[in-house]
Amino acid sequence: MPTEDVTQRVKQGVVTVSEDNGVIANQKIILNNQERIHSTLQENQEILRANQAKLEENREMLQNNARKLDVNGSVLQANQGLLQINRGKLDANSRKLDANDETLKVSQDILESNQELLRTNQGKLDSNRELLQANSRKLDANSRKLDANTEALRANSKKLDANNEILQANRDKLDANAEALQVNQGVLQANSKKFNITNGVLQANQEILQANQRTLGKIYEILKESFKKPFSFPMDRAKDVKLSESTHKHEILAPRLHSNKDVNLSEFTFEHETLTPRLLSSTISPFLCAIADIQSIISQILGFQYKEVLIKSISQASPIDVKLLDVAETAKLVRDEIIPWRKKHAKEISDLTIKEKEVDIAIKKAEILEKEVQLKKGLAEEEKILAEAAQMREETEKMKIENEKLRLELHRKKIDMVLEIINKLHLNMSEAEKIGYVVKLLNPIDNIILSPLEVSVTLLDPAGGKLPPGAIDS
Repeated sequence: MPTEDVTQRVKQGVVTVSEDNGVIANQKIILNNQERIHSTLQENQEILRANQAKLEENREMLQNNARKLDVNGSVLQANQGLLQINRGKLDANSRKLDANDETLKVSQDILESNQELLRTNQGKLDSNRELLQANSRKLDANSRKLDANTEALRANSKKLDANNEILQANRDKLDANAEALQVNQGVLQANSKKFNITNGVLQANQEILQANQRTLGKIYEILKESFKKPFSFPMDRAKDVKLSESTHKHEILAPRLHSNKDVNLSEFTFEHETLTPRLLSSTISPFLCAIADIQSIISQILGFQYKEVLIKSISQASPIDVKLLDVAETAKLVRDEIIPWRKKHAKEISDLTIKEKEVDIAIKKAEILEKEVQLKKGLAEEEKILAEAAQMREETEKMKIENEKLRLELHRKKIDMVLEIINKLHLNMSEAEKIGYVVKLLNPIDNIILSPLEVSVTLLDPAGGKLPPGAIDS
């Protein structure tokens, strides 16, 4: 019987073998148990050795942990120091946190007010939403209108196509009209040639007119020469004159002025800040020469001996004062007649001066354009520039004619003033004599009128006191 079966049966408490077999079985069992004990003992020894090795490892780990614990103790002490520092920082942060709590409360209040505003804005948003909805409805209505307009546009497009056909027909007519225009341009060129011929005739007539003007100037000079002989008005007749109530109050003025109580000093005040040599030579001197010339002519008209005009004094303080002797008649005439006339017609004189300067500027512009034509000769702009220059020349001629009309009108008014002055000085004078004296007086009076300075005149008594305006007539 196999050993394993015997052993199994022994374990079950069944003995079915003989005594010898039992001993053998027991021996085998003992052997097996010894082998098991031995193997178990070896395994336990190996486990023990492994545990001892682990124990050694644990001992080393424990030693390492002890060393680490010492290090951690040092780190812990350092961390405790840092903890104290952090605790101080924590206290500071706590205080800051308290302050932030206060700020947070304020912010909370602001937030609550903002929430109120938000609710208000929400209400506005709701109203705007309603408006948006209304606008959306209007947009829908406009969309429908747009669809209708699109249909109308399509209809208009059809009409446009029809109009294009009509336009094409009109273009054909325009081409025909262009051909007719070319024919008309030929006719225009022929008329232009005729105009050039007429312009030549006009230039010839202008030359004839200029020749006539030169002839008239010569006649004018001859007329001036014929009146150079003074008008004779004897002093003995002036003394015997009896002034009646019907006689003009200004007639024969000089005899009354040259009595023992004569007014022989006159003051002319020029509105200017400083007296310079240039101002004296260019403006004041011509003015004083005109005064002297007028006084000489008045002496001829009144028939008494002319006295040379003397300058008593010139004051250079602002304003400039000039005192003259023996010009009382002229001073009164300048004060009462010439200066008022100049003030009355100041605007006309100024307008004429400005327009004459405009004519000069226009002439220079035309000359510049003509020089530009010479520089651009043969270029496309030549004809255009020539046309502009011709138009400017034509406008300049028109301006010259207008200026000449203004100048003649002013000259006529000036002649009327001079005639009135002569009539006040002497009524019993022939027309030919009056014309002669008008010619003589016009130039010096013109110098006074066109003087750039404002002038005032004062008549002085022999002691140098100012006379009232009516004193000279008494």
